[in-house]
Amino acid sequence: MEIRVRWRGLDRETLTTPGVKLSYLLTKENIDFPFPCGGEGLCGRCKVKFLKNPPPPTPAERRLLSPFELGEGVRLACCAVVEKSTEVELLGERTVVPDDFLLDLASLVSPGHPPREGACCCALDLGTTTLALSRLDVCQGARISVEVMANPQRVWGSDVVSRMGASLEGKGEDMVRVLWDLLLPKLEGTSYLVVAGNAVMDTILAGYPVDSLARYPFESPFPGGEWKEEPVPHYFMPLVGRFLGGDAAALLLVLDLMGAERPALALDLGTNAEVLLVTHRGVRAASAPAGPAFEGVGITSGIGLSPGAVTRVEKGDGTLAFHTLNGG
Repeated sequence: MEIRVRWRGLDRETLTTPGVKLSYLLTKENIDFPFPCGGEGLCGRCKVKFLKNPPPPTPAERRLLSPFELGEGVRLACCAVVEKSTEVELLGERTVVPDDFLLDLASLVSPGHPPREGACCCALDLGTTTLALSRLDVCQGARISVEVMANPQRVWGSDVVSRMGASLEGKGEDMVRVLWDLLLPKLEGTSYLVVAGNAVMDTILAGYPVDSLARYPFESPFPGGEWKEEPVPHYFMPLVGRFLGGDAAALLLVLDLMGAERPALALDLGTNAEVLLVTHRGVRAASAPAGPAFEGVGITSGIGLSPGAVTRVEKGDGTLAFHTLNGG
């Protein structure tokens, strides 16, 4: 027997069999929805509202949701099991990244190095939470377009520790699949892709186990700096070491291309943060998880990058003016 799940506000529906977790359907449908605790039923932030036939609440939902919410049909996507045809409204925070938040990459293409065969390539900033895909005309040194989207792997957690845990539990191939399912339609007409991500994201995408990253000596078995031909030709920036990945290498390359004076301090502040101090004597680098501060992971007060988030504060004559994302 098939049942029908209609997604309120998305103008789409899913046919499935009874007894399936809602989180599985969200992943299957490539619907951007966050699971900050990796779907473990711990944080209570993947809220959805069943407008018809809400399933009985689980013990975790009774612990994390108020009686009023439960009575209104609110459930947790990581806990709710769909048994009957229903309509679901997504309540959890969804990542919104406006284009004007992005660095203009056009000036970062080096005209002194001819491209591989073909004039158009794509560059992927593979973030734990957010992906930024730029299409570049390498010969002209110009960015053609840029698209920013949520990393679909967030269903397995919003930080690198959760992703490593999922990979250790055998979910690595699934994480690779959902990422390529999202990217491949956007790569049509390009000759190759260059990937720059943190060590965990790169290691998982390259198909390597993360065991040695998850415990001492905290080194990836994948060094980066390699071409792979499937499913499309793509190059991984070299991994610097430990939790300093290809994104840190890309940052160093940018400093070189810009002719930055030494000493220079470069910061990549995201779910996983890198700090690089470049001097005439070499480079000192460190990384640390910055998710709670910058992405809203695991916090109880405040929000991540979603409508209503404060983006700028201006001081006036005895007043403070706040600017929020999308005026939320």
